[in-house]
Amino acid sequence: MKAKVHVMLKRAVLDPQGSAVKEALLRLGFDQVADVRVGRVVELELDDGLSPDSLVLLESPPPTTRTDFIGVASHVAGIQVARPVLDALQTLPFGMTPIGLDAILDDSIRLDEIYGPDLDVGLQWLGLGYWGYYGYPSEKSHAVIRGLLSRGFVPLFGRDGEFRPVVGYRESSGDFQMLLGDRNTPWETPDRWWRTRWFNTTVWNPVFYAAAVGEQVPEQALVDSLARVAVTMARQPELDAEDPLRGAITFPVGLAAWDETVVRWERLELSPAWGAKGRNRQLMSWLRRRHLEPLAQQRETAARLFAWAASRIAPADDLRKGQLEEAARGYAGVAAVMKNLSRRLPQHPWGLLQDEDGERLLHLPSTRGMMAQARDHERSAVTALARMLGQPPLPDRRVDPLSTPGERERLATIRADGGMGVHYVTIRGEEAKVQDFETSEGRQLQVELHSVLPSKSGWQVEMQRLSGLGAYRVVQRPSSENGWRLEVRIQDDNRAWSQEDVELVLWAVRTPDASG
Repeated sequence: MKAKVHVMLKRAVLDPQGSAVKEALLRLGFDQVADVRVGRVVELELDDGLSPDSLVLLESPPPTTRTDFIGVASHVAGIQVARPVLDALQTLPFGMTPIGLDAILDDSIRLDEIYGPDLDVGLQWLGLGYWGYYGYPSEKSHAVIRGLLSRGFVPLFGRDGEFRPVVGYRESSGDFQMLLGDRNTPWETPDRWWRTRWFNTTVWNPVFYAAAVGEQVPEQALVDSLARVAVTMARQPELDAEDPLRGAITFPVGLAAWDETVVRWERLELSPAWGAKGRNRQLMSWLRRRHLEPLAQQRETAARLFAWAASRIAPADDLRKGQLEEAARGYAGVAAVMKNLSRRLPQHPWGLLQDEDGERLLHLPSTRGMMAQARDHERSAVTALARMLGQPPLPDRRVDPLSTPGERERLATIRADGGMGVHYVTIRGEEAKVQDFETSEGRQLQVELHSVLPSKSGWQVEMQRLSGLGAYRVVQRPSSENGWRLEVRIQDDNRAWSQEDVELVLWAVRTPDASG
């Protein structure tokens, strides 16, 4: 069996070799050359299989506790990188989307997305290449493992989100077994179907081979690259997502997502009585487990990276050392606040209110302001990294316009009776349209317009929730580019045992820099 692997840089990655070749061709008179990308072609010849009753064993690589792809692949390939750097390359622990009770319910936002460069970029920085074989029937995957091992290559076997090196196999009468990790582990018979997560996608029967194919970026340069990723992700104002009901939509990410999170959190009632309501208690419990705790883990990873990098700086470079230490303190501060907030939220989403959860609800009012504290720590970390990289200052914090005095006008009131559904409300001028999706029978949604939607700059639209359980957000703000159209997405989550009518108010708020 032969395999031909084409390795090319992604379009978003600079290609200095390609640029040099292009310039040379233009100098030679080939003026029709628009672009040149340089890659490599690797040809592999694999055995289709060995004879029955066969046994192949390789010398085991040194043991490793890592199970992530980058960690295991670099280990098998003999690439030496400090653990904090590998952890950061694997997880890219700088992403942020709006979090809160409504974000949990909003199925149009993929909160588990990885923002920024994908795994391929980290592998290139390490000088590491990989070849993937997946989606095959089990028998063909066995053949790939046999062929790689027979040539002395160590395959990487993925299962349930973990990767382990295959250091041997044996086969008799169709029974295929593998040695995973090292030669001292028991023989394992793989399940009929294997699967793992790969680039946020489930792949079946995954087998990979990794090897050092290029020059590794020095560790301090890797730190700078990761710092640049962190700042880029923080500055990015929004990200496109695919809503299965309406197609492409956008939502804030980075520091803009932090601002949105703070606004959402501060608008909640956050009283013990409010928190004791069944649905609110469930959502807070899910928020704690699904978002606050993972976010704390991510920022701890970022803090360890920059603290380690600071410890490697020579005393003569006090400025860089101090900036890295400030970044580490900022990310550690985010993690500490997220852990503290998590401890003050109910742990059990179902059943009778437990004593410990009742105690937590008594302290719920003290959580006000904690999202803002976390955001400030994040801004401190990113500011330090931006200064280290010589980049301009960050954009200003967003202040909730409904919490400050200022000129505002009530645009519309949206009301809906108890029930479930997804609705899109579009307003332009004096006209409002409603589109219903997945709506429960008999559900009614009404839009009452109070004034004409402004068709000029100097205004921004804010939505205020007076009642209702669900995810409510502005998905398209009026601008000259969209013909001054406003679009709101309403996703109700009212259960039969906790129905609550929806009432939302849309405000036109004058921006501080508006004139005339």
